[in-house]
Amino acid sequence: SRAIFGPESPERSPLITRTTKIGSGEKFDPSEHGKEELVLWDDLAPSDEEDEFDPEEESQHFGAIHGSSLGEEFEKQLIREDHFDSQPAPVTGLETYEDTRVYQISPRARVRKRLSKLCDFSMILSETRFLDLEGVKALLLALTKIIGSTSSDGSPRKEISLTISPGSEALAEVMITEIALKNRDRIASLWSSSLKSHYECRLAVKEGANEISKQITDSVKRIPGTEKCLTGLLRICYHTVHRDGVNNEVLQTLKLLCPYCRSLTSPLSSLNFSKHIAEGLWRICRDVDGLRLVGTEGWEAILELTKHCASSGITLMLHENAKANNLSDDDPALQAFRCMHLILHSTELRDVIPFQVVHCVRSLISGGERQNCPKLCLAGLDLLLLLLTRLHLMVNIGETLKDGENVWNIYWLPLIEGMAEASDSKFSIVRHHSISMLRDSLVDKYSEEAPIKELCSILNGICMPIVSQRISELVQHQVMLKFDQEEILIELELCISAIFKPFLHHLEKLSNDLGELTSVWISLLSALSHLLGKETSESKQQKKPNHSMLKVTKDLATERLRDSLMILISRGILKCDDDIAQNGVNGISSITWKTVSNISYCKHLVPEWRESGKK
Repeated sequence: SRAIFGPESPERSPLITRTTKIGSGEKFDPSEHGKEELVLWDDLAPSDEEDEFDPEEESQHFGAIHGSSLGEEFEKQLIREDHFDSQPAPVTGLETYEDTRVYQISPRARVRKRLSKLCDFSMILSETRFLDLEGVKALLLALTKIIGSTSSDGSPRKEISLTISPGSEALAEVMITEIALKNRDRIASLWSSSLKSHYECRLAVKEGANEISKQITDSVKRIPGTEKCLTGLLRICYHTVHRDGVNNEVLQTLKLLCPYCRSLTSPLSSLNFSKHIAEGLWRICRDVDGLRLVGTEGWEAILELTKHCASSGITLMLHENAKANNLSDDDPALQAFRCMHLILHSTELRDVIPFQVVHCVRSLISGGERQNCPKLCLAGLDLLLLLLTRLHLMVNIGETLKDGENVWNIYWLPLIEGMAEASDSKFSIVRHHSISMLRDSLVDKYSEEAPIKELCSILNGICMPIVSQRISELVQHQVMLKFDQEEILIELELCISAIFKPFLHHLEKLSNDLGELTSVWISLLSALSHLLGKETSESKQQKKPNHSMLKVTKDLATERLRDSLMILISRGILKCDDDIAQNGVNGISSITWKTVSNISYCKHLVPEWRESGKK
């Protein structure tokens, strides 16, 4: 202690005259403990990590010197306590350097220990319930001023320069949250007066590259305070979600937390609070009765935060010939799935939750692909199927749409697109599930009610191009696709079924518009030509067993093509005459026979098919 606080007696201190003014210089009296010889006073000592213990307190009272302040007296008392705590002890020879942190505590640690005994913070927070509204507002305003986030009018504070430690800042954030929760019956007034401006200024991320970089630097230095502020906002949200009148205004601030969920792609990657946010989101969503009272603005904030959590999961490591590990229980993507699964399966929220949840589910599927977790992708596809079964609820509210809006483009199309996106997955089980769901969704009862224009746009713009791409990649055996032969054949059969089954199911509706029918039919033949077209040099060199298995699949596609041609001929859409180009109405016949004749695998069967159609 002598090395830190100076000698014990004033006699050993350097002689310094009393305070006198000589010219422009000033000299001061030596302090009682020689503090002017201070060589080390580290206010940033790592006392937050020390094992604080309760030293034996000396029951001595030090009288106050005339003219000294309360702070000076408190400092002198700490120095005297340090003097008594550091009395020489017998030397045993077993002491080590590491033991010094056990027997010595820093001044900051001693101050915190004494304050914890002098001040009961939990009682202070509880007593705020008996203050009037203006008193609670003043208390919250004082705490926000200490943190330095906002001024009384809500603008950023710059006039007061007060530097506090990260631990003190975190304590202030906790006290703000606890005071708000203790007085949540008056949360509406407290939120509008000080809490809203505090959290907006504290958590908002500025736009622009340079400003974001500056925000990152400031936030990293204040991680304890940022964490407590963020978790405090989440606590206030899930304690007020059932309070009608203020819940929407409070829940809107959840949008401020979205940048802190992007743990991999956001510039704020060093502030990884995804797990904190996901846990808070789960606590909000499990209050199903409270969510029934939430309005449109609150739901938008909840779903936007859910979307970000779904895409910020931890990536699993894949090893060759080994199964992927399961996600941890606190994974943000898994927590987002739990939230969506709960609110979508709750009967109380069937008519409340907005349909924008489909974007959260699609984000969950793409996030599962990035995380190397096929189970998460399959779970997302099942949620899309659940939403598809509720499409009639959205169709019934179609009268509320604006002019020019189509209920099928707004509700049906995003579901189909979400199913189609998973068809390009690197996991075969996800691709198979996606293609089968896409096929079934185009032949269910809702697709029968869809207008022909929207139906043809999905068949031509989504279904046929995806199937054509998958067939092309599977037949060519690209190096990046490491599938076994059985999986390839299963997927080829699913692709064949996905192009023929919707077409034949809606053939009667398509027959009413020959132009739309022709465009869909040409797209079907184009997709089929990738499987039955010219054989590549690689396919000619295939082993005989694999070649015979692929031949079975081609025979199946050829049989499906023949059946479709016979159905079109029986309905009078196709003509089998030799001179089929004379009538312009039958242009589809000319295009069909010309395209089929160019398919190498089945061109020798065209004469037989045409003769069968004439009978």
